[in-house]
Amino acid sequence: MKKKPEKDILGYEEENGLTEEKKKKETFNSLPPWYLILFVFLLALSARLVFLLRFTRIDEPMIGDVFHHWQIAYLSGVVGFKHGFLRLWDFKGMEYYWGLLHPLILVAAFTIFRSVSIVVPRIVSTLFGSGVVLLVFLIVSRHFNKKAAFASAVFLSLMPTAVFHDTLGLQEPLGLFFLLLGIYLFYRWAFFAGFSLMLAGMVRAEYWLFGAGLVLAILIKERNFDRKVLVLLGYSIPCTFYLKYMLDYTGNPIYPIYWNFLGAVAGEWSPSVKELAPRLVPARLICQILTGIFFISGLIVLWKKFKSYLFLLLGFANLAFVFLILGFGVYLYGFSAVPIHSGFIDKIWIGKLFAFPWAFLATLAVIFLLYFLPKRMGRLGTALGTLGFLVGLGATQLIWPSINQHYLLYKSPLKANRKAAEIVASKYTGGGTILLPPQSEFLTYFLVYNEGISGEKLVSSFYSPFYYYKGKDPFLEWVDFREEVIEWLKKQQAKLFVVDTYEENHPRMMELEEGKLFEAVGAIQPFIIYKVKIGEN
Repeated sequence: MKKKPEKDILGYEEENGLTEEKKKKETFNSLPPWYLILFVFLLALSARLVFLLRFTRIDEPMIGDVFHHWQIAYLSGVVGFKHGFLRLWDFKGMEYYWGLLHPLILVAAFTIFRSVSIVVPRIVSTLFGSGVVLLVFLIVSRHFNKKAAFASAVFLSLMPTAVFHDTLGLQEPLGLFFLLLGIYLFYRWAFFAGFSLMLAGMVRAEYWLFGAGLVLAILIKERNFDRKVLVLLGYSIPCTFYLKYMLDYTGNPIYPIYWNFLGAVAGEWSPSVKELAPRLVPARLICQILTGIFFISGLIVLWKKFKSYLFLLLGFANLAFVFLILGFGVYLYGFSAVPIHSGFIDKIWIGKLFAFPWAFLATLAVIFLLYFLPKRMGRLGTALGTLGFLVGLGATQLIWPSINQHYLLYKSPLKANRKAAEIVASKYTGGGTILLPPQSEFLTYFLVYNEGISGEKLVSSFYSPFYYYKGKDPFLEWVDFREEVIEWLKKQQAKLFVVDTYEENHPRMMELEEGKLFEAVGAIQPFIIYKVKIGEN
């Protein structure tokens, strides 16, 4: 008896008759009409722009990390790149923790828009977030049907967590775009798929792991040898460059992965974190259970012959990762001080970590409602699925009050930092540099954007002699240590020294040297601005 032709993960018959050309034709025929593709992108973009322009102050993102990413991109462009090939720069020592690609994209965007406004990162993330919706639409359309694909696109276009986080100006939409692009390109352009997966790895550390995992899954499951070779080659070329790049600048080829695990998960950066709020104890247990569930789900996808296994693996890997760091790491402890009021969702579940996981689960729900139900139950299934879709879409809009509570009503330090920048600029006469506190991205932004002071004139006090001191207390050896401080101030050509009163060493130094090395010329909580008097001593 003749063996029945097997089917690969896309449903193509690999044996007895169907040529590669026919398989390609099937793939191309699965592409929706161009006008529908354009409509989906514009729908996602419109929803995000309406929220961005109508319901937020576009020049005041609700998360400080946006300004930190702006700082890395801006300083890399005006300072860092002059010190080496793609040399990133930051005042906080975090430049290589995040990744290379997002700063590069922002530097390019600053050039294109001819502006270094904080609005630029928000526009960039809005565009790539809309691209994520479009790619989900294309992937679902290829593997299921256009009805489920379009419904998924509508859902993600209007889903509050997706809309909100896509418009913040952070790097997640960029990384997710390249992960999904790699998945979509695989069956048509395997080399570029691998390349795209590694580009995502240059955005966030976990995306590096996700991309590598998807390439490994392809090597395990794919039977087409050429596609395996091409995707591996496409991934390996940028990966090799990135490993060498990280090795040259940090001494660790997997620096982002290494420090994300030790710092954010294992807790090396927060050794004092020991107590979990009572309300979070059951949440931690739930996260531990869900980690196992989604990990097993990923293994099942890898074992079974699912058409859309790459998309499913990405979603389940993301879910398993998020619940892993919440259930077994120290990340959850950071939410202990966040208040929760009756009737609102805890901030944990609407944070940026969950932006794509919830979107993925919503997509699975839409596929079930508008693909599997109609397929099994006909018109009744279509009616039930449509009703379920509308109810689900309406229910998700109830998330907005929680987003409003935790983010839109957030009292940012922007006003105080804007005023501080005005004072600093008024005291700066040029001819030297301004020393800034290490965690002062807001102040940096206003000095550059509002006051017109170039980043070349701004220096971080993060790497002052205190950073390199190896003894017990530099103030016990102040006579000798003072000379190191003076040499450092001369080397930096410091004219002003802005001190954060919450710092440990610099405020104490100012008390000792007030009227000698330094003279207070202005103050606004939490900053005190000092004139450096080296030339007068």
